[in-house]
Amino acid sequence: MQDLKTKLIYLTLLAFFLVSCGGLKSEFTRSNTLMPGFYAKALDKACKTEDSSAITGIVVYKTAFREKLVEDGNLIIQASINDSSTRELVDYKAPRTGYYQDMYLVKVSTKCDESRWYYYSVWYRYDFKKRKQVAYGFGKAYRGIANEIAGTIYFNTPLIVKEESQGFVLLPKGKEQLYFVIDDMSANTLRVNRLVVEAKNKFGGPRSYVFKVEDAFPDDMKRIDFAKVASQKFN
Repeated sequence: MQDLKTKLIYLTLLAFFLVSCGGLKSEFTRSNTLMPGFYAKALDKACKTEDSSAITGIVVYKTAFREKLVEDGNLIIQASINDSSTRELVDYKAPRTGYYQDMYLVKVSTKCDESRWYYYSVWYRYDFKKRKQVAYGFGKAYRGIANEIAGTIYFNTPLIVKEESQGFVLLPKGKEQLYFVIDDMSANTLRVNRLVVEAKNKFGGPRSYVFKVEDAFPDDMKRIDFAKVASQKFN
């Protein structure tokens, strides 16, 4: 029963990360994460809409889940495993499809308000005809505000990533809310230890569902770690 419960938690947890949408015309790269124009249409209402000149700094943290093989009893199973994971992997057999997902936590500073945090993800798949990795689609995206003392990021604005004529942009969409609970907000590596999802409830008001990362990834000290990979300041 406990194994089933753990697997259900694991699947639910991954659902928040791994939901993706259709194909892209061009590839999304790390350079896109440092472009003010990418965030301009999704700035907080205190900033003028689409004013990329209001952005004074961008700090990018990144992690990734890749398709890997693990032993589960007498079976070899395919699983999405975090790059920083300490879980023992199968090294004698190669994964089949090469799917992986890059996930970003980005701190954006502006002239008009306190810093906001953005979460978004990009799926990639292997193109067997061209023999290279190509962009496949985007997962969920949010804008939120951090409480560094409490170690939380409250994502109160769902977003989508869209490809327009001038490039990729983030746009507000939906009402879903999400919390990240992080061990140390000042560290160069941000370790997520809990996800808290706000869900509507007809009786008794909204309900908060807590997903403990340690339950979804047992015996794995480095479960979901976002490492600082890039930063840039703007005038």
